[in-house]
Amino acid sequence: MSIQVCTVCSSNMNRSMEAHRVLEQAGYKVVSFGTGNAVKIPGLTKEQPNVFAFGTPYTEMLKALEEQESTISPEKRNYAKQGLYEMLNRNIKLKEAPENWQSQETSKLLHNEVIISCDEKCYELILEDCFKRGRRYEKPLLVLNLDVEDFHANSVDAGKSILRLMEMFEDLKKNNQGLLYYDYLDQLLGKWQMMYPHLPLLYSLIWL
Repeated sequence: MSIQVCTVCSSNMNRSMEAHRVLEQAGYKVVSFGTGNAVKIPGLTKEQPNVFAFGTPYTEMLKALEEQESTISPEKRNYAKQGLYEMLNRNIKLKEAPENWQSQETSKLLHNEVIISCDEKCYELILEDCFKRGRRYEKPLLVLNLDVEDFHANSVDAGKSILRLMEMFEDLKKNNQGLLYYDYLDQLLGKWQMMYPHLPLLYSLIWL
């Protein structure tokens, strides 16, 4: 595949990583990041979520969750039911640890042609961060957002729709002899939105 893509959610744990998996399996060059201040996933109680620093290996998170549940009775253990072990084992196969968007060098971000976020707040944070970086390289970056609820089943459905979107971009780029396809964005995205009306779509074409 000719387009390099970056997927983003808040913690680089669920939505961005499922899209990362689907796109990578389809042959895309893909990276993923999170825009939050830390990585947050459910804990033993709603009042005490698990909070990890970006860069903490997924293997360490998995070990921490297993140790937490070893201290309570089996009937109270809920991490497997929530899909947390499945999620972490998937992530371990893709990369070592969650990464933060804001800490990346601009030149590294510009290796990607398309950025896809899975939450409107993440989308706004990406645009805010790009504005602060300024137009040093004078290169375009297409930032898209699909609103995806942060549940495992939703991320699986969204991953398939993101793959379809990228396939449409690939077809458009190929049919236009490899030229930039920005003049056709409204038409392409409108067609995709009709296919997936449950995933409200936003986009911005920015320059860094």
